Amino acid sequence: MPLSIQRLLSRTLLSLGLLLLVSPCLFGQDGTAHLGSFVGKWLTSSKQGVVEIYDCGGTLCGRVVGLKHNRDANGTPWHDEYNPDPEARNRPVCGSLVFRNLQWNDQRATWAGRLYDAENGKEYEGRLTIERPGEMHLRGSLIHFSWLSETVVWTLYRGELGADCEMRESNALRSSN
Repeated sequence: MPLSIQRLLSRTLLSLGLLLLVSPCLFGQDGTAHLGSFVGKWLTSSKQGVVEIYDCGGTLCGRVVGLKHNRDANGTPWHDEYNPDPEARNRPVCGSLVFRNLQWNDQRATWAGRLYDAENGKEYEGRLTIERPGEMHLRGSLIHFSWLSETVVWTLYRGELGADCEMRESNALRSSN
């Protein structure tokens, strides 16, 4: 094979390889370009908890970082008592994952995956969308029952959180009521 054809072929293969390497970024196969408005601390619709949403490798993860009341009457931190996994029931609610590896869906412009609710120990199919800046809609349905769904609204949390996971009463919390 003549040297010029070999160079052309080698450059073409190199270009194709680079295109395949960067194409997920160009065509939105992962949600990295859509992380910004979702990442942060969010006050739940019940105003009883704060969930921190963060980037976990191009997908979204969320964990409990604040609770209005983190302890029972005896001063013991709340545990994940309704978890279907008996070994996880002794785990504190604060710091626990409520979702992980949510995937970006270009067609629906939403993050989707499984969500966990520590209040009842159930897992839901869920979608997160931003309707307005600082307002996230979370739509969840029992797995395999998408027609039985509910949408709740979370708002960006601007209050303070104590080292003990307690939400501090603040103007940000009072104004969001």
